[in-house]
Amino acid sequence: PTTDYRLPTTDYRLPTTDQHDIGYRLGMAKPLSLDLDTALRRSGVDVDAGRYGSVVVRRAPRWLARVWGSGVDAMALPRVVFASDKAFGRIVDGDAAGLLVHESVHIDQWRDYGVARFLTRYLGDYLYGRAVGLPHRAAYRAIRFEAEAVERTESR
Repeated sequence: PTTDYRLPTTDYRLPTTDQHDIGYRLGMAKPLSLDLDTALRRSGVDVDAGRYGSVVVRRAPRWLARVWGSGVDAMALPRVVFASDKAFGRIVDGDAAGLLVHESVHIDQWRDYGVARFLTRYLGDYLYGRAVGLPHRAAYRAIRFEAEAVERTESR
């Protein structure tokens, strides 16, 4: 006799259409990541289909969250937005429109300027602010990319 080792066909996982929704695929209550388009739509932000489809939103690794400290909710890199545990929970629940718009502005900036020019301008603005005596938080807020992201988030 042949033994059938296939799993039963009953699927107890939550239904999802999120491309990067690994957590649901593993049967978890909350996803481990989602694509930025889906996250924006969950928060009620109108976005062109596929605009950020290659960008993944995920929890920040523990080492990164420790480096950030308690004051940072998220950070956008060219293909990933890392979010603190608390912010990621808000993103999954669809309660993070402002944060996601802010980070999507940074994704657009990465795309428009490229890695080298983005980093040069971002870090250069911050270091200039510190060199002229601004404290960390003020130097961060004086970064032109941050000012643009805040302005576009507030005007949406």
